[in-house]
Amino acid sequence: MKLKHLFSVLILSLSLLSYQMAEAQVVVKVRPARPAKVKVKPVKVRAGHTWVAGHWKYNARRNRYIWVEGTWVRTRPGHRYQAGRWVAVRGGGHRWVSGVWVKV
Repeated sequence: MKLKHLFSVLILSLSLLSYQMAEAQVVVKVRPARPAKVKVKPVKVRAGHTWVAGHWKYNARRNRYIWVEGTWVRTRPGHRYQAGRWVAVRGGGHRWVSGVWVKV
C-alpha cells in the first residue's frame, strides 16, 4: 500500500515539474545588435492612433532575434499604451516584457 502511495506521489511530482518547465521564459544574457535601419516615428497619420516603437524580439523557433518595425496602432478608449521593455532577472539575464494597454 505504501508503495502504491509513493508511486502516486512520484507521478504527481513529475507532472507538476513538466508543467513548470512548459511555463519557462526565455532569458537572454547577450544583447542583440542595433538594427541596420531604424524607422523614425513618422508624423501622426490621424487622431485616435498611438505609436508603438520598433524593438528586438527573440524568436525561439529561429533561435535568433528578429526586428519588429514600429507602427501606428488604433488607440483603445480609456487606455494608454505602456511600451515593451527589457527587464533584469536574477542571474544576470534579461527578459522581454511586451507592450500592453493599461486602463487610465
